[in-house]
Amino acid sequence: VFNELTNTSDSFSLNTINKNIGLCLNKGFDVEVHIVPNAKNISTIFETCTFLKSIGVSKVSLLRIVYQGRAEKFKSVLAINEKDSLPSIIEKLNSSHKCNFCIPKINIKKFIW
Repeated sequence: VFNELTNTSDSFSLNTINKNIGLCLNKGFDVEVHIVPNAKNISTIFETCTFLKSIGVSKVSLLRIVYQGRAEKFKSVLAINEKDSLPSIIEKLNSSHKCNFCIPKINIKKFIW
């Protein structure tokens, strides 16, 4: 998604991300991850959070998308119906991971193990 939106190639590879998260965890850092749910990644949010928990990430925050810059340009590709999709994913995360994940009135969601 990042490469597509920024019109770059391999600047944000999963291998690099996994390697860098692993290096930080091995050095004893507390690692947190921020994810902006969108139509391109909504179907993998649960699996991504499950993976991040399994490798030792302490917190995942799901942040609302802000339609400015490239996000505004690609709004038709990124937009999701949060009321239909995101709450069911959050409910699944809460039930399977026994976490403190809620939908507060503000538009920032935090996933704390």
